[in-house]
Amino acid sequence: MGCGPSAEPSPSAEPIEQTYDPLAEFKGTWFEETLIKSTTADKILVTLEGSEGVPKVKATIVGCGCGKAGENIFGEAGSAVERRRCLLLYAQSSGATHLEFTGTESKQSTTFPLPSAADGVVQHALDDIGLAGVTASLSFEAAASAIATKADMAALGLQEHVLPLSGGPGEQKAVVTYRTRPGNTKCLLWFPGRNDTFMHPHVAPMLDACGLDLYVVEHRRLGRSQIGASKADFALTSHVVDFKTFLEEQDAGIGFALEGAKKYEKVALYAHSTGGIEASLYVRSGKYKDRIDALVLNSPFLDFGMGGANEMLCDAMDELMPIMSFLKGKDAAAEADMPGTSGGTPKPSSYGASIYSQYPSCDLRCRNWITNRMTAGFVAASAQLRDELQKMEATAIPTLVCYSDGDSCLDGKEVAQRAKFLSSDVTPFFLANGRHDLLLNYTKEDNQKVMDTIQGFLADKIGACA
Repeated sequence: MGCGPSAEPSPSAEPIEQTYDPLAEFKGTWFEETLIKSTTADKILVTLEGSEGVPKVKATIVGCGCGKAGENIFGEAGSAVERRRCLLLYAQSSGATHLEFTGTESKQSTTFPLPSAADGVVQHALDDIGLAGVTASLSFEAAASAIATKADMAALGLQEHVLPLSGGPGEQKAVVTYRTRPGNTKCLLWFPGRNDTFMHPHVAPMLDACGLDLYVVEHRRLGRSQIGASKADFALTSHVVDFKTFLEEQDAGIGFALEGAKKYEKVALYAHSTGGIEASLYVRSGKYKDRIDALVLNSPFLDFGMGGANEMLCDAMDELMPIMSFLKGKDAAAEADMPGTSGGTPKPSSYGASIYSQYPSCDLRCRNWITNRMTAGFVAASAQLRDELQKMEATAIPTLVCYSDGDSCLDGKEVAQRAKFLSSDVTPFFLANGRHDLLLNYTKEDNQKVMDTIQGFLADKIGACA
C-alpha cells in the first residue's frame, strides 16, 4: 500500500522567498488596524425576509469606521443577484450604535440600535420605508469569534511542493499544498477559484472522517504561488488569457499526488468558482482525467451573474478581444481592466473584509483584497472556456453541484441548469443565503450542511466516509 508522500517536504521543493510584501498595501487602512493588528471589528449578520423579489434597500452601520464593509445594497438595479444576507463590520473604537435602512426607491430611512450578544436574533419590520411585509433579522457576532483561524491552519501540518513552470514573469511556479494520513487509500484534489487560496482548516474533520488525503493545486498567479511575486504581478492575481495554460501545473500537481509511493484506490476532484470550469476542462483534457472518480463543484463559474449590460459585455469579451488586441496590442488589451472594476485609490475590499473577519485563517499574501484587477483577458478566457465546455460531450463522472441564491458573484438560479451539460450524472444541492464559497459561509451551521452533503455524496460515489 505504501506510505504516501514523505512527511518532510519534497527534496525538489525550493524555499519560497518573499520579494514583495502585499501586507504593505493594508498599512494605514482600517483593515490593518481592526483586522490585522488586532481583531476589533464586531459584526452584524443581516438577513432580509418576506416579499417575493429582493427588497431594494441599503443597510448601513452609521459611523462604522470600516469603510464599505459597513454597508450593503440589496436588490441593486440591473443585477440578477438575489442575495438577502450580508455581514456588516464596525470597529469597536468607532462607537457605532445604530444600523440604518434606506429604501433605494422610496428614499425613506429608519434606524435601529445595534443588537448585542445577549439580544440573540432581533427582527425589525421595514414597512415604514415602503417595504411592506419585509423584515430585517439582525444578530451580533463578536470580534473575537472566528470560524477558522491561523492557529487552526498551523495545526493541519500542511506541507508544500513547488512546481517549476515554463511561463514568464509571474507565471514561473505553482504550489501543491498537501496533507496525508497513514492508512488513507483515497484522496481529494482541490482546485481553488479566482483570487482564492486554501484557507479552510475546518474541512479537516470531514476529510478525516472520509479517509481522504488532501492535495491543493494552486496554479500560477494564484494563492501560495503568488508569494514572491512582484508588486505588478501580484496585482494580476489569477490573470490568464487561456485556461488551458493551467493544465501544465494541474497535470504536474496531480501527478505528484498520484504517482508517488502511495497508490490511491479512489480519487475525487473538488473545485470552487473558476476552479469549477478548470476542473470541468481537466476531466476532459487532463493527463489524469481517467483517474477522477467523482467531481464536487462549489458554486462553479458557469456564467456571469450580474445581469444586464455588464453581463452582456462580459459574455461577449471573447469576441471583442481580437478587436481590442488590434487597437491596443495583444498584451495591453489582455491586461486592460474591465469597466467598473478598478480606478481611484485602491481600498480594502468589503467582500474580503467580510470573509477575513470570520476566517482569519487566510494568509494575506495569498489573496489580493486591495489591488487585484479583473482583466479583460481573464473575462474573455473564462467566457471562451464556458462556450467550449457547452459544446463538449457530457462526461459520466458523478458530479455534485452546490449553489446558493446568496451568491454575490453568480446567479444561483442558473448554476444547476447550466451544470447539466457537464455530466450525465449530476446531483444538485441548494443552500439558501450562502456565500459564493459555500465552505466559507456566514455560519458554522451552513458550512456543516455543505460538508455533510459532500460527505454523503462521496460515501455514495467512491465509498469514502463509510
